[in-house]
Amino acid sequence: MAGNDARPLAPHSKTIFLLCIALCAASLPGAAPTRQDSHDFAAKIAFRYGFQDFPSVRSLHYVIHVRSGDKGKERTREWTWFPHEDSVVYRGEDAKDLTLTASYSRRNQYSLASEAVAAIDRDFVLDQYWFLFPLHLRWDEASYPSLGPGGNLRVRYPKHGGPAPASVIEVTATADGTVTAWSFQGNAKDTSVVRADWSAPKVIDGLPVSLDRRLADGSRIWFSAVKVSRSTP
Repeated sequence: MAGNDARPLAPHSKTIFLLCIALCAASLPGAAPTRQDSHDFAAKIAFRYGFQDFPSVRSLHYVIHVRSGDKGKERTREWTWFPHEDSVVYRGEDAKDLTLTASYSRRNQYSLASEAVAAIDRDFVLDQYWFLFPLHLRWDEASYPSLGPGGNLRVRYPKHGGPAPASVIEVTATADGTVTAWSFQGNAKDTSVVRADWSAPKVIDGLPVSLDRRLADGSRIWFSAVKVSRSTP
């Protein structure tokens, strides 16, 4: 009888039926995020911070200030980076508060063979991640981004690359890609996690940058003297 027709679905009908189920499941609020979701969100954050216009940057100058705890001593490092040549000019202080200066190419392995230059370059890499991490979401092709249940973007790095070998960074950002906080873990097995709130970005010479990082223990990392030089069209 027509009311009790239980004939099996035709093959093409089965395909359509299963496709509808898959689409409905993907649209549910609790649906697991996909790898494409994480890459899309990472791209949104990078573009929020000027990734699309960065190729025109000839040089980027900034000073990083680091203070440990509420009343810790402030230390500063001054950087000028020339991205197209990947060369660096540095000014800072050593452990005895003596002024250090250096100018080197990150593409020159002979320069990096010097332990003194290699130590400066490690600071350069770490400071740049604190300053420009949103752009690294597009620059770092070897990283592994994923979205957690809370919508946070988690980025794992391989043994070679990133701010430290096998480090893990988790980013909290708004729907438009504005970073509000991040946490930094030396590697997946490291139990110590550094978490910092990020200030809202300010546009300086056409580049949106966040200038302040505040940690729960009163420590602070902030940036000043930001100058961007761009190539003329």
